[in-house]
Amino acid sequence: MSRSGLYKKGRAFEYRVRDFLNKQKYFVLRSPRSAGPMDLIALKHGIILLIQCKTDGAFSKVEREMLDDLAESLGARALLARR
Repeated sequence: MSRSGLYKKGRAFEYRVRDFLNKQKYFVLRSPRSAGPMDLIALKHGIILLIQCKTDGAFSKVEREMLDDLAESLGARALLARR
């Protein structure tokens, strides 16, 4: 699959996760073309979720550590959404 095809597939999955969280009454921010530790930030009544979305399930140790460290520094929960 082409690079743009992979991006579209990943973006579509991020939107599905976002929509699911919206239905759970979270306010969700998406980081377009994110190269950082998370794709989505979800907020609800003092709850902060930092979410990395993966369509292929590949999540390196370094990526996980970055997400965990950021979540810990913010008092947030780190989550991995896999398709």
